[in-house]
Amino acid sequence: MYTRNLKLKDNEVPAKINKETGEIVEVRNEFKSLELTREVFSSKTLFRKTYEDVDRFLIKKLSDAEYKVVMMMALMADAGTNSLKPLDDSTSMRTLEEYFNVDRRRIRAILDKLFSLGVYAKFKIAEVDNPYKNYWILNPYISFKGRVIESDIMKLFNNTIIARHHFEEMSKLITGVVDKKGTKLIDS
Repeated sequence: MYTRNLKLKDNEVPAKINKETGEIVEVRNEFKSLELTREVFSSKTLFRKTYEDVDRFLIKKLSDAEYKVVMMMALMADAGTNSLKPLDDSTSMRTLEEYFNVDRRRIRAILDKLFSLGVYAKFKIAEVDNPYKNYWILNPYISFKGRVIESDIMKLFNNTIIARHHFEEMSKLITGVVDKKGTKLIDS
């Protein structure tokens, strides 16, 4: 075993390659020491990942009350699954009003619009040892708590309006056609 120092560009990551098996393993970023002017920010705090392009999209498409409901969902989503338990289709309007602090006469229309955009999915299944599961799941392309996600959760949302928008925006960034603000960088 040996150690080697590498200089990497911002878009590069170190990896180990097993010459016998061909297995490639990304080397995780671990800070051995930090400069005196730096520190790990809130290392013991809960956090969630969000997507700026999706936030901008939602701000354009939604009213203030609708956007507020989405952000409340993001706050209440379970880490690792984005489950919105105990919310489901049988949750009373009064309870939804309390969760989201939105008038119960408006909440149904708001939730219908959010569902049609793909903000959340409705999960319902009867299992052998658990006769009935019913709950909502927040679209992870809006927000996700955790470092690792089940592929099936991502697949549930891949064809939603929100995911399609996100994929299009990321494709523009990757191909270098536009920057984060939408400024055209090259002619295509």
